[in-house]
Amino acid sequence: MAAAASLEERMAYVQAVEVELVATIATAYYQLWMYDAQIANTRAILESWDESIRAMKTLKDVGEATSEEVRSSHPLDCSPGPWPR
Repeated sequence: MAAAASLEERMAYVQAVEVELVATIATAYYQLWMYDAQIANTRAILESWDESIRAMKTLKDVGEATSEEVRSSHPLDCSPGPWPR
């Protein structure tokens, strides 16, 4: 009887470890999938910014925008605006 109970306990432990392992792998997979989605989104944003910068530089080259307008249109421009600080 004791041997059967011990075997059941071991089997339950093995099953618990397997379930925990599967849960850990599933969580890691989901996190990696989310990171891939964030990378794709960031790349799309960077491409959009590059296109915007090229467009503003083209406008400057043909006289439709000033150097200041090109600089201030940069997506990473952190200079203060006309409002008070």
